Amino acid sequence: MRSLWFWSLAAVVGLLLFSAILSLTPSRTNEIITIAADTATFLGVIALVMGLYQYVRVQQPEARLRKALVDFGEEGNDLKRWFAKHEIVDMGRFAIPRLGELLEPAQTREHALEALIAVIEDEELDTSEQVRAIEVLRRHAGQGNARSALALLQVEVQEEPVLSSRALDALVELLRAKPEMCSKMLTMHLSTRHRMLLVFALAQARTEPAARSLLRLADAESEPAQVRQIAGRLLQDERLQQLAGIEEPPHVASPVSEDVRAALTEFRERLKRGDSSLNVRLSQIEEVLQ
Repeated sequence: MRSLWFWSLAAVVGLLLFSAILSLTPSRTNEIITIAADTATFLGVIALVMGLYQYVRVQQPEARLRKALVDFGEEGNDLKRWFAKHEIVDMGRFAIPRLGELLEPAQTREHALEALIAVIEDEELDTSEQVRAIEVLRRHAGQGNARSALALLQVEVQEEPVLSSRALDALVELLRAKPEMCSKMLTMHLSTRHRMLLVFALAQARTEPAARSLLRLADAESEPAQVRQIAGRLLQDERLQQLAGIEEPPHVASPVSEDVRAALTEFRERLKRGDSSLNVRLSQIEEVLQ
């Protein structure tokens, strides 16, 4: 739309300029009028073409995306949400980075984050595009957005190893860069599975706030037994003990319970199919399983 205004203004300025020239050379009135008319027509056509291009390239996809987000946000209307999600997936390269820029109003921001998760989970989208969506989530979370940090955990629960590892690695980077997020994530309503993943992310972050949060998980009576057990086992690492400010690790039940063992075995197998950069997390799991 700004291009349309620019070229329209250019046409008006051009006409004024030729009018000024016309007043200075009355003897060549007819010739100058012809030139002015041709120039005005030419500039008008350019303004029309540029305005149409701007509308089709930006304004129309923007309107489609916002309309899809409104439909996606309609709770209880699964059919409408399904069509809205596929509309966003179809927009692909335009929609993914734009979803990370729609911060106002707050409701639109929440819908955009939910849509990003849905896009990442959609099998029709290329893995490269899904990874781009994870990067958008990471940038959101890096600005202190707790909802985006939670979304990274939700992505990790997927069956796709590459996406899982990218998302959890992004969460580890976030916990290192934003120490306040460690304690903030403990207050979120997370499933037991998510809290188990958070334990590993905190252990791998290896910062003082992360280690103290790990200790809180190990000591909290309100935490599921599986979470306390894993956190306690990981705190047997001397480096984590130093960061947490303790001399001995918290007492944990032994051996590892069957449900914890089953979950960790699943994580281990999935991580082995993922990126080779996950050796640290794999070794952590092996230590807990021993």
